[in-house]
Amino acid sequence: MEERKNIFSYITLLSLFLFLWFFFAPPVTAQEDIQSLRDEIRYLRAENEKNRQIMQALEEKFQKMEAQSEQKAKELEEKVASQTSSWVDRFLNTQAGDRRFLITADGFGNYVWRSKVGNQNERRNTFQGGFSPVFLFRMNDWIMLEAEAEFELKGSETEVGLEYAQVLAFLNDYMTLGVGKYLLPFGEFFERLEPTSVNKFVTRPLPYREADEGGLLNISEVGAQLRGAIPLGTSPGPLAEYALYVGNGPRFSSDERGANLENNHTDNNGAKAWGARVGFRPFPFDWEVGRLKLGASTYNGIWRSKRWLNAWGLDTSYQYEPFELRGEYIGFHREMGSGEKTDNRNGWYLQGGYKLSGVPVRFIDRSEVVVRFSGVNSPRIPDFDTAEHPFVKRPRQFSLGWDYHLNPSSMWKLEYDRDFPRGDKAGHQFLTQWVVRF
Repeated sequence: MEERKNIFSYITLLSLFLFLWFFFAPPVTAQEDIQSLRDEIRYLRAENEKNRQIMQALEEKFQKMEAQSEQKAKELEEKVASQTSSWVDRFLNTQAGDRRFLITADGFGNYVWRSKVGNQNERRNTFQGGFSPVFLFRMNDWIMLEAEAEFELKGSETEVGLEYAQVLAFLNDYMTLGVGKYLLPFGEFFERLEPTSVNKFVTRPLPYREADEGGLLNISEVGAQLRGAIPLGTSPGPLAEYALYVGNGPRFSSDERGANLENNHTDNNGAKAWGARVGFRPFPFDWEVGRLKLGASTYNGIWRSKRWLNAWGLDTSYQYEPFELRGEYIGFHREMGSGEKTDNRNGWYLQGGYKLSGVPVRFIDRSEVVVRFSGVNSPRIPDFDTAEHPFVKRPRQFSLGWDYHLNPSSMWKLEYDRDFPRGDKAGHQFLTQWVVRF
């Protein structure tokens, strides 16, 4: 009996041992997997160390090549510098920059029909044409040359003129120096509205026409100017612009009262003319109240033996969505000889426009309607009283126009002018123009 109990105890213990071993002993496959992972980690560490050594060798090689390249560049610079003849050559070579050349131009064709005016014996019915190329040469970041030539058909000949040609030096972000023949910075029309592709009419306002057509000032001056613009505040929009200039001075066709100004390509009396223009744009763009500009100009000089000429002007423009309104005024005073009346003149124009881009009609939405009223008050001009241009003391002109933008570079204009000369029969004319800019 006792022997059976011992055998039973042995069997029980053996069963418990087998049970525990079966559930808690690690399988052979798990141990093999752990050993495999350990071997793979050791292999990856060895590969990583090998790659690190390769990268270090490549970095050292790159640094060596970079040092050699810098040394060769330095040697080349020293060689070039040793071959330049003077410091002037070295300066010009360092400032040569990436030179760029650009040509842009206005080309146009006109048709004019005009009725009899005053003592004119014939109506005018003719075609016209012209071409004005603009040349721009950028030498570097701070030196540029700009010039415009004008080819125009007049009478039986082709007239060629130089509208302007000046060298510009951009001294800083707020100041530019120009030397040569430049458009007169008096008001806004001469500089910004006179080009055929910009002017919304075929003709110019009466006070801003050519001097031989009764205009009050020359379109250009020969001399030097200093100009620029300065932001006012941190918000985009407010701006102050300025232009200070000196030139050869005024020259007249005669000493008579009312005589026309002539081109002053050379100084005729040793006295220079000087003037200035200031302009302001007060409204920030984020106010969304339109764009208002205000400006004032002056032109002064001695025209003959201590006799002064003084001209001053005011200009303004306002744009809000499709509307535009602008106007300018010129006052002109010239001292005459002893016992002679002072040569006083003045002129003005007011112009408005409305873009039809909001009209949902094809073709109409590319149009703009413009209207202008201008006038000049002047004493009799002795050399401006011909059958072609009969003198009128106080001419007034009402102009109505329609512009159609064929594309961003081409525009077709229609214009009707009604003249109101005092003491003469009023005349009228129709004009059309197709202008292309490239």
